[in-house]
Amino acid sequence: MDIVSALSSGLLGAAAMFLFMELVTLSKLANADMVRAVGSLFTRRYENSLKVGLTLHLIAGLGFGLAYCGMLNLIGSNEIAVNVGIGVFSGFVHGFLVSYVILIEGQNRHPLTEFRSAGFEVAVAHVVGHVFYGAIVAYSYATQVLPASTTEVTFTGWDIYQTYMAVLGTLTVLGLVALSIKNSLDNLQK
Repeated sequence: MDIVSALSSGLLGAAAMFLFMELVTLSKLANADMVRAVGSLFTRRYENSLKVGLTLHLIAGLGFGLAYCGMLNLIGSNEIAVNVGIGVFSGFVHGFLVSYVILIEGQNRHPLTEFRSAGFEVAVAHVVGHVFYGAIVAYSYATQVLPASTTEVTFTGWDIYQTYMAVLGTLTVLGLVALSIKNSLDNLQK
């Protein structure tokens, strides 16, 4: 495994995920400010939580980047699309587990009240953010380590159809999981 490529891919994925989560928070779709939420677990205050949270997020991005790229190496595909698909699936599972921990285990234990009310929107934001992370890590790593002849992108009609069906299938699964999470949260609140 090319460690430098894996680490740089992890950092790129972490930066993209951070930007996505910040955009979700700034748009007021959800309070998906995970960096400050994680940072304030350690500082117990909102102030200075960004520095601590960002440091921890980047360290986690490096570590998970190594894990994701190690998995890509074990699978050993020379196709960028296959690697990105594996990254998307891995990010989906990772995001689903993080959402579970946030919603079920950590929601009422956070020291700051603004992060205790994580709901369905926050869960979806985390799943989608992790999907972005996985896709970007996999794409970045694959384009750095695969031979140049395998990184040329040419699309046929069949490739476009397969990509469309994969995206449609992924969105369907994300929708079903989102509904499942929402129903679980509704049942917990009753």
